[in-house]
Amino acid sequence: MRFPKLAFFFMFVVCLVVYLTYVKRHYDDSKPPVSDQLPQHRMDTHKQSTSAQVVSENFQYGIMFDAGSTGTRIHIFKFQVEPN
Repeated sequence: MRFPKLAFFFMFVVCLVVYLTYVKRHYDDSKPPVSDQLPQHRMDTHKQSTSAQVVSENFQYGIMFDAGSTGTRIHIFKFQVEPN
């Protein structure tokens, strides 16, 4: 049984999206953040999270396929989501 090239491409993209949304996300959640691994040189007891720290974790990704006459291009966008 032979798949056409276009069907193989879409199967690959679907597998990649599943990997990026489920497997990679759960793997990243199990690892401690880098800030916990680094030594703290400053001991602030009243440390407040800055807006950059709060917002930096709120991202969504978008993917766009541009199928033109010269070929197909894939554009990946990263959007920052602000809390309501």
